[in-house]
This record gives sequence, structure tokens and C-alpha cells, in this order.
Amino acid sequence: MKKATIILTAVSLLTLQSCYVYTTNVGKGPQGNTIIKKKNHYLIEGLVPLSTVDLNKEAGTCDFEVTVKFSFLDFLIAGITGGIYTPTTVIIRK
Repeated sequence: MKKATIILTAVSLLTLQSCYVYTTNVGKGPQGNTIIKKKNHYLIEGLVPLSTVDLNKEAGTCDFEVTVKFSFLDFLIAGITGGIYTPTTVIIRK
């Protein structure tokens, strides 16, 4: 019974990540209605970045809003892979 509890706790810690959303304005914030969606790609629960979004290249201006979130689809992918691959969604509004 104790072994099953330890295994269940370990699996829960690796797969049941919380959804989070982080939003920040750069400069004056978004000045138009353009929305760009990209993905950040990480390994090992987000510890090792494979590729991240280059905000300067994608936004192209000094005034934009960035939202980084761990969406349900990102959560599902991370859960299926056991946290080995963990994507996040980046939304740029300019």
C-alpha cells in the first residue's frame, strides 16, 4: 500500500501541472488588432529550452503585449509524455 501511494504521488507530481497565464505589456501595449500565436518548446518539465519565441523578431515593434500560458492542450501533451516534452503557448498582440 505504501509503495502504491509513493508511485501515485510521483506520477501526480510529474503529470498534474497547474495551468498558468502570464501577461505583460511592452512599451505602450498593443496598438492594433494583430495577434500572433507561437509555441515555446521545453524538455523535462520546462527545465531545458529547445526553442523559444524571439519576441523582437515576431513583434517587430516596441509596443506589444505578450501572454505566455500553459493551455489545456499543452497540459495534455505534457501529461501524455510524462513531462518529458512540455510546450507553452505564446500570444503576441500588437
